[in-house]
Amino acid sequence: MLECENINVNLVEEEISIDLVEESIEVSLDGSCICLPGGGGAETSCRYEHDGTLSIGDLVYKPSNTDNVVLKAENNNTVNPVIGIVTRINSGTEVTVTHLGFFDVSVPLTQGKNIFVSETGGITTELVTTFYLQVLGVAISPSRIFFNPHLQRSKRLEV
Repeated sequence: MLECENINVNLVEEEISIDLVEESIEVSLDGSCICLPGGGGAETSCRYEHDGTLSIGDLVYKPSNTDNVVLKAENNNTVNPVIGIVTRINSGTEVTVTHLGFFDVSVPLTQGKNIFVSETGGITTELVTTFYLQVLGVAISPSRIFFNPHLQRSKRLEV
């Protein structure tokens, strides 16, 4: 025969305050990328050179034959996977690319669905039917995404 014992637990709610001070730290990785901590979020950004044609919001990839250059993903058939989103034009040939973080977007998305590189180089929640399928993150609302690109892609087979 089992005997049970009642134990009463009283929980007391306490408030703990923590003051956080945001600092700006620059860290150089392998000499080719300067990474910057995000402003109050999980964003990670790096500065790259570009050909002068990039705009804020462009998806970019890093060509294989360059050290610190990014190019615009014109479609979902780029040589290498998308690595980030242009978040700042620093000068004529230098941009800041964010590799991880939350973004507001102007294209309507389906909340809760994965986001992909579209066939025109943009962002979509619809599965692409040609070339490469690359998950870029998730739509957390119809106009906001959590960008966390998967660097593995799947090649779509033509039927």
